[in-house]
Amino acid sequence: MSKNFRHFKLTNGEEIVCEILDAVDPETSVTDVIARKCMKIISFDDFENNARIYTLKPWMSFLEDMEELVAINSSHIVGESSPSELLTKYYKQSLIDVKKFASLKKAARELDINKLKEDMSAEELEDYLDIKFDEVMSDFTDDSDSPSNVIQFKPRGTVH
Repeated sequence: MSKNFRHFKLTNGEEIVCEILDAVDPETSVTDVIARKCMKIISFDDFENNARIYTLKPWMSFLEDMEELVAINSSHIVGESSPSELLTKYYKQSLIDVKKFASLKKAARELDINKLKEDMSAEELEDYLDIKFDEVMSDFTDDSDSPSNVIQFKPRGTVH
């Protein structure tokens, strides 16, 4: 099944990239776009290096499961396009990074640090936490060729 990734510009100026599962249907009066894995594009200018830097962050701050469905009111979408190949590459890498972070948070919540502190010395606790961290991270491969989720854009001869 082919994934339908879309890049939206919203009325508040935000830009998001997400996987679309269902869209507006005038016949059924559906006015929301149903999506998941929504990532917000954040940009800032590096004036010292004459560059614009982009990064991707989860669109909804406390949404821990990126698979959870999100309804986007279609009247707040002012622009839509297919994401570029480069944006798609960074988007997919950012989703992997978000999944890693979520796994670490879940593992941390499952540990009873106070109980461990009672039963172990500081050094033993540090070794134990290192092992736990390595277990969580072993689910993810470290591909040195994978891109960062920062995209640098250098405009030709301009600063704006």
